[in-house]
Amino acid sequence: MIRNFINTLRRYKLSSALNIAGLAIAIAASYILLVQSTYELGYNDNVKDAGRLFRVEQNFFATSKDYSAAWSAPLARMILDGNPTVEEYHFGCLAGGIVDHCFEKSPESPSLKLRGLEFTESAFRALGFELVEGNFEPVSKRMAIAFSRLTAEKYDIQVGDHVSWGATYNPAAAMPVAAIFEDFPENSDLAGLQAAYGDYWNKIGDNNNSNWNNPCYVKLNSADDVEAFYDFVWQRFNEDEKLKEQLQEIECTRETLNKKIRLTPFNETYFITDVENSELASGNRVAVYTMLTMAVLVLLLAFINFFNFYVALIPKRIRSINTQKILGAYASTLRAAILFESLFMGLVAVALAALLVHLVELTDIRSMLSTTLAFGSHAVIAGCMVCAVLFFSLLAAIYPAWYVTSFSPAFVLKGSFGATSSGKMLRNVLIGVQFVIAFIFIITASFIFLQYRFMQTYDMGFEKENIIAFNLGRVSYNHTLADKRETVRSAFMSNPDILDVT
Repeated sequence: MIRNFINTLRRYKLSSALNIAGLAIAIAASYILLVQSTYELGYNDNVKDAGRLFRVEQNFFATSKDYSAAWSAPLARMILDGNPTVEEYHFGCLAGGIVDHCFEKSPESPSLKLRGLEFTESAFRALGFELVEGNFEPVSKRMAIAFSRLTAEKYDIQVGDHVSWGATYNPAAAMPVAAIFEDFPENSDLAGLQAAYGDYWNKIGDNNNSNWNNPCYVKLNSADDVEAFYDFVWQRFNEDEKLKEQLQEIECTRETLNKKIRLTPFNETYFITDVENSELASGNRVAVYTMLTMAVLVLLLAFINFFNFYVALIPKRIRSINTQKILGAYASTLRAAILFESLFMGLVAVALAALLVHLVELTDIRSMLSTTLAFGSHAVIAGCMVCAVLFFSLLAAIYPAWYVTSFSPAFVLKGSFGATSSGKMLRNVLIGVQFVIAFIFIITASFIFLQYRFMQTYDMGFEKENIIAFNLGRVSYNHTLADKRETVRSAFMSNPDILDVT
């Protein structure tokens, strides 16, 4: 059978090379599309208890029909304190900043710039932090610091080490490392978090009603407690006379309360587009399903072409195959050889596709993707792709294998399959399907290009080419940038090339 496969490659070099190359490109393209789309469809899914964790959104004071993720601390306390449906909560941001860390055991080394974020004791539990070593309690009390497992392994950080914030090590301000936590999943809004601290100030204790800065996340006792959550909120709102009057003014009732306050599951926030002040990552559900459709269509197109390859070879191969039958070869043996040939061709295409994916991983195309293409990170997708390729390789060869061995030698001497009406009809149908799918791709690609060009050329009302935006970072962990704002502005304005600063 191997000899038969090699002979086929030798006799039909060009068609075999084109068939394998086309299938390999299709497999690689489908794999990349599937990896990206499943990454987005599963966003935040692997965060612990993501089904019970909700972002609380409101549109009492939104500037449009959209909801807002921002809350004032007094209103947040009203819906959280004593709420029997709330197991834990996090009142604060999830978009961490870059902080300088210096360690006692290497005080002369350059500071480590790590992504850090502040959490209360309740927040550690609400967001599903998994403790690897140590204790979160001193961290939440701002008496110690916690680091992620990968960060600890990379920089040899151990529980008991001392660390301070800033460009140089400061023994007077140093705190111990009290905990190591497991890294969050790559496709989540907490991915890449390297350090965790206690709250710098008590955000939930702020009494300023006009300070709408922080989002609110709640972990309910059960995913089915949403209506009970609304019942409690409605009761608390009506206990406040001023708030009760405001609810009456906007004609808000218990039945319409869930239109003013909305609980969005944490694993569904990625595709929510009607929320102002959202700090979380977002995606386009239509774009994701388009990628999935394209992945399926690319494979379908490739295997139609793969099938066409065998059908097209029937007129050329039928004489040699029937000659083998005359010489005593069994039809079952010949069919098995053709099936093996197709299977082996599929395996060669898989190997070539793996090489193409690896090359893409090493190019700038990788920057357009949200995740790595490494097969080890997507073993399920890679395994399913290989199984699908092998299955369809066999499927594509079953009909030609049976058909090409079904003729009697007399028929072969008199005519050929290529001249029959059934042969012509089959080829025309397959070619027609290929054209339809190709046109679908062309039309889809055209609309994607038009949308991309629209976004690139959209008039934002100012000359964006002359504006530079960048992050200053934290001047210090004590948030002194606000006090030095005018000093920083004056320093920039001293440059004659800068027109203005904001």
